[in-house]
Amino acid sequence: AAAQTPLQHTAAMQKAIREHDGKKLMAKFLPPGMFAGQAAQVKSLEDLETLPEKEPWLLTSKLVVKPDQLIKRRGKNGLVKLGLDYEGAKAVCTEWMGKDVELEGVKGKLNCFIIEPMMAFSAEYYICIHSLREKDEMLFYHEGGVDVGDVDAKAVRLGVPVGTKATEAQITDALLAKVPASEQPLLAKFFAALYSLYVDLAFTYLEINPIVVVEGGLVTPLDLAAKVDLTAQFDVGHMWG
Repeated sequence: AAAQTPLQHTAAMQKAIREHDGKKLMAKFLPPGMFAGQAAQVKSLEDLETLPEKEPWLLTSKLVVKPDQLIKRRGKNGLVKLGLDYEGAKAVCTEWMGKDVELEGVKGKLNCFIIEPMMAFSAEYYICIHSLREKDEMLFYHEGGVDVGDVDAKAVRLGVPVGTKATEAQITDALLAKVPASEQPLLAKFFAALYSLYVDLAFTYLEINPIVVVEGGLVTPLDLAAKVDLTAQFDVGHMWG
């Protein structure tokens, strides 16, 4: 067999993780009170009968349901349902479980879902952290959401050399000029903590689109994609769970 190039080897050593698992890691390892991480995972229809015992907010909140299978553009493909009560969420999961889908030429069955509270917000932002050879890079765009477009062309960037941290002042100066002044400190504090988590848990990629500020000033990730570095499993695998 042909030898792998460094880029192929690097890609092979990364593992994509489910949105539910990424958000639970954020809830556990971000500073206390920064992110509640209310998210319930459904891998079987039996789960639907017992979930409210562990997640009582399911019975009192308006809910969002979507597949949690590393699928891109779920909203544009009709795979996000909003404003449901728990009975409605159960009905969607029951309808979708085992359903055949084809997205961007890839066929498969739906078999895992995430249920979360629906949030009220005014602006949607985009944030991505990814690892390059000698630095990590943070990309931010002030108009995130389902129609974000070509973020590689639009985003502002902050390079963070390996072994250093991103400070709130650096983040504000480099990334947040087009964010309302009232939200800049909230986002800067969250992004600085998010970058520390990214490093400590050996992420190689972390994209949140959108990330929003909800009532009470809490910064909340609504849609998340992430990869971790499998070569770090010995050191931090116990934190991944």
